[in-house]
Amino acid sequence: MRLSFRHLLRCFLALAEELYLGHAAGRLHMAQSLLLRTIKELEDRFGVRLFRRNRWSHTFLFKQIGEAFVHVEKRHMAVEATGQ
Repeated sequence: MRLSFRHLLRCFLALAEELYLGHAAGRLHMAQSLLLRTIKELEDRFGVRLFRRNRWSHTFLFKQIGEAFVHVEKRHMAVEATGQ
């Protein structure tokens, strides 16, 4: 079953803001493994990796495309919230 794009983006933004898998998963009330699969699905849909992962510390760093995408998506959500 494919997840909704809105759900994928919500998970992406949580990880983008936290940059730590455990914190983002806790914030979203989901298991870390599920969050990882969700991020992978988003990356697969785009065909690019948005983060560089540090497997030992479970931290994430933006790849250049991921950093650009987070700024675009935050602006999009702000516009959507104002109803314009």
